[in-house]
Amino acid sequence: MPRFLFPLGLLCLLPLAGCDGCRRDVTPPEQEAQDAEDSAPVDDFSSAPPVAFPGDNRPLAGGVKPGHWFSATQSLKSNRSDSRGQLESSARLRVGATAVKSDSGFEIHSIRPVVLPRGQLRQFDYRLLAPLPDSAETSQILLQNRLVSVQRGASHEPPSQTLSLMAEQEYFLVVLTNRPERFARLQVADWVRPLRDESAAVLRGSNYRIVIPPSGSQLPLAETMLDWTSTAVVLWDDRSADDLTPGQLQAIADWIRFGGLLIVNGAEAAEILAASPLADVLPARP
Repeated sequence: MPRFLFPLGLLCLLPLAGCDGCRRDVTPPEQEAQDAEDSAPVDDFSSAPPVAFPGDNRPLAGGVKPGHWFSATQSLKSNRSDSRGQLESSARLRVGATAVKSDSGFEIHSIRPVVLPRGQLRQFDYRLLAPLPDSAETSQILLQNRLVSVQRGASHEPPSQTLSLMAEQEYFLVVLTNRPERFARLQVADWVRPLRDESAAVLRGSNYRIVIPPSGSQLPLAETMLDWTSTAVVLWDDRSADDLTPGQLQAIADWIRFGGLLIVNGAEAAEILAASPLADVLPARP
C-alpha cells in the first residue's frame, strides 16, 4: 500500500510545482504608462512662452512700456540631439488675435545664436524695443520667437506671449522679498491708481505695476541699465544680494545713479546692501 501512495503524492505535487512556470507575467499599470511614454513620438524641441523682465509668477501681469527697451528670456530644450542655430525674436502690436506691423514701419528684431545640448533646458535672454501704439484702442503686443536649427534646416516656434502696453503715467515697482504675502496689499493700495476727479474720464492703467519676482532660480530682472527705464522704484526687503547676478546688481546701481529710486526696508535690508556692490549708492552706512 505505501508503494502506491508515494507515486500518488508526486502526481499531486506536479501541478503545484508547475504553477510559476505556467504563470504569465503581468506588467504593473505604472510600468505600462512609462513604456507608453517612452515609446511615444518626441518633438525635436520643447519650449515655454517667453517671459518679459521684470517678471513674476502671474502670466497676465506682464507688460512693457511703449518706446522703452526691455529684456526677455526664452527657454528651449533639444530632445533628440545636440543642436545649434539662431533665435529670432520680435514684438508686434496685437489687434485681436493677430500680430500686425506698426503703421510707422519701425520695428526692431533680435537675432542671437543658440547652442542646445541634448536634454538640457536652457534660457536665452534678448532685448527688444517696445513698439508705439497706433491708436488708443491698441493695448497689447505679441512677443514671438522662432528657432532656426542649422543642422536640420528646420524651425520651431515656441508659444507666444501677450503683453499689455503700459500707460504713459505707469511704471514698474519691483519688490525684492522672500515673504511676498506681506506685500500683497500693495496691489490694491490707493496710491497705485491715478488721482482724478470723479467727473473726469477714467485713465487707462495705473501709477505703478507691482512686480514681486519669485524665489528660486535666477530672478527675471534685466542686466542692462537701459532696460530699467520703465521701472520707477525698487523696494528691497530681505532678499539676499547673492540671488542677483553681478550684471543685475550693476544694472541696478547704474539705474540708481541715473535717477532710480531704491527703498531700503529695515535694518536687515540695509545690512544686506551694505555688504553688496550696491554699498556705494547707499546714502548712509548701517
